[in-house]
Amino acid sequence: LKALKAAAGNEPITWVVMTAGYSESDMASFQKIARDLGVGFQAISSADEFTNYLNAKSIGSAELSEARRNDPITSISVFGHGYAGSAEFAHNQPGQGRFSWGTGNVKQLDAGAFKNATVDFYTCNSATDPEKGKSLGYVFSQQTGAVVTGYRGKSTYAKMNVGEGIGAKWDRLWEGFNPNGSVRLPQAGEGAIRIKFLPPVMNGNQ
Repeated sequence: LKALKAAAGNEPITWVVMTAGYSESDMASFQKIARDLGVGFQAISSADEFTNYLNAKSIGSAELSEARRNDPITSISVFGHGYAGSAEFAHNQPGQGRFSWGTGNVKQLDAGAFKNATVDFYTCNSATDPEKGKSLGYVFSQQTGAVVTGYRGKSTYAKMNVGEGIGAKWDRLWEGFNPNGSVRLPQAGEGAIRIKFLPPVMNGNQ
């Protein structure tokens, strides 16, 4: 969030957090950090609500809204688990299926909600083609006109905090996470590669 805020200038940033697996006190902690960092906060309770928020800047409707037209999405970073064809925001949590955000959800996105957007998936398999159909990253790019990057294969979060100081370790023990952020972003797992998808207007194929 700090890196995104530093790069965004005056553009507003919203931290979207899926509620699966988190207590009310967890969510309150996240909201406090968002306030301290000067970014917005949005709790999401299903894959459909995530689609709605992207289209409408509200979880209650899937229709492109005037609010979103006035504040189009220019950048998204997505963290979590993933399968070929879906991002899994409640992996091994109760109600996992409700939070599974797949290519069907992506096809409900309105291109008008995005403006010269870049989307970075740090989930596993976001660039892996499922048995039938195209990868999540490919479909997202084609649907919205965004430049999308993702992993063909698994991503790994194992090295995100290698080298952190004792203060960060204490914060993680006390808070359950490090409110100051991790040392680095997730990386490609063994044998995985990072793929970039260009939208039709850029790759000239359509």
